Amino acid sequence: MNYGTSSDKSIFGSKRGDAIQNELQQELVDSQSRINSLRIELQRAENDVYKVERLWNVLTREKRSSKKIAMVVYLMISCIVPDVLKWLLRPLTRNLKGIFRRLAGPSQVAAYQVRMASAAHPQFRVLHAIANFMTGGSSRLVVDIVEGLGHIYHQEILTGFIPVPNAYQGVAVHECRSPYEIVAFLKKFQPDVLHVHYWGDVDFGWYDKVFSAAEEIGCKVVENVNTPVVPYRSQIVQHYVYVSDYVMRSFGRSGESGVVIHPGSEVNFFSRKGTDDIPENCIGMVYRLESDKLSQQSIDVFIEVAKRRPNTKILIVGDGSFLVTYKQAVLAHGVANSFAFTGAVPYGELPNIYAQMSVFVAPVWKESFGQVSSFAMSMGIPVVGYKVGGLEEIVDDDELLVAVGDIDRLASIIIKLLDDREMRHLIGERNRLRAESLFPVEQMIKKYDFLYRSMIDERK
Repeated sequence: MNYGTSSDKSIFGSKRGDAIQNELQQELVDSQSRINSLRIELQRAENDVYKVERLWNVLTREKRSSKKIAMVVYLMISCIVPDVLKWLLRPLTRNLKGIFRRLAGPSQVAAYQVRMASAAHPQFRVLHAIANFMTGGSSRLVVDIVEGLGHIYHQEILTGFIPVPNAYQGVAVHECRSPYEIVAFLKKFQPDVLHVHYWGDVDFGWYDKVFSAAEEIGCKVVENVNTPVVPYRSQIVQHYVYVSDYVMRSFGRSGESGVVIHPGSEVNFFSRKGTDDIPENCIGMVYRLESDKLSQQSIDVFIEVAKRRPNTKILIVGDGSFLVTYKQAVLAHGVANSFAFTGAVPYGELPNIYAQMSVFVAPVWKESFGQVSSFAMSMGIPVVGYKVGGLEEIVDDDELLVAVGDIDRLASIIIKLLDDREMRHLIGERNRLRAESLFPVEQMIKKYDFLYRSMIDERK
């Protein structure tokens, strides 16, 4: 169909038309570049704000002690000293960390001991890069890969932050923050595969340094997209791994090398012998009590259940900045006797914690996968929560999920399950079979092994 005159064709169907198209394409590229620059500056600013917030929390919440003084000095250095000087001050920061560890005390949760498979001399080297190596799903994913493939690949970990005390022991972890340190370490380690476990957010600045260093050196990179965020796009990334179909649908691009590998669970470790010992009257959740997944209102559904069903026992497992807020909320509503706040729990004790629950609740506002939910499923426990992100994919039952913030309906579902043992057992058995089929850690390990081998073979 012809909408133009011959004169239109002479203008738009000629070299002039091509030039205009090229100009528009270039403007689009320039606009995208400016957007990316602004995004980087915003992420860096958010990272700086996060550091200041950490310093403020230490100043206002920690009791006066030698530990507090050491933490204040350490955080002030982090806030005000440029990266180039931080590199020179590494001996001081290492000494401060040593003070943290000595002052941590025996009351801290014991570090998880990584179980390294015996190997003579693994031929290939894999370096995992993760912004922090604290307790959490992404760190657990790294540990599972290290344990599952330690006999095939020599693996170490590069991170921007090692907690005090360590969350994991038995694997080599290197804390590097400045671009100079990261480049130097990559040159020294010379990985056959650099496996970046990406979640962006306030840690974008650190990941940006890692990718820049990898581009400079020419590493082969596989990027795990572990949270619901746009991946870090770089020409050196050969494969993108998404932790759920939801994350891949939402943030993947057609034409790129992307694959879904669900985080694996130790289904034999998270298991029950039978249904006779399944409790009747306990609900709970297991999360790091922080804003990356939870909100201050996440406790409200538990409070609502406690009010409507006073004999219900409620387990809140985990530690974080919301712990005090949650405790204050249950006290204010007069239901504190129904609650038990365990704080942080060692990984090895989690099956015993889950064994006390009749229903697992996931009141999250954001979720890429939710490994704690798959743990519950392996234990034959019904999982309910908000219909968000990868949780729909894991649970695969719309009757057990509600819109975010619909406290009344979620509480009603929980109470209905507590009052119907047969229904709980039917859902729990379905969950157990689903977890054994889709989320075993052995299946995950095989997929990462295949991915590493393919990348190494491509290099030859």
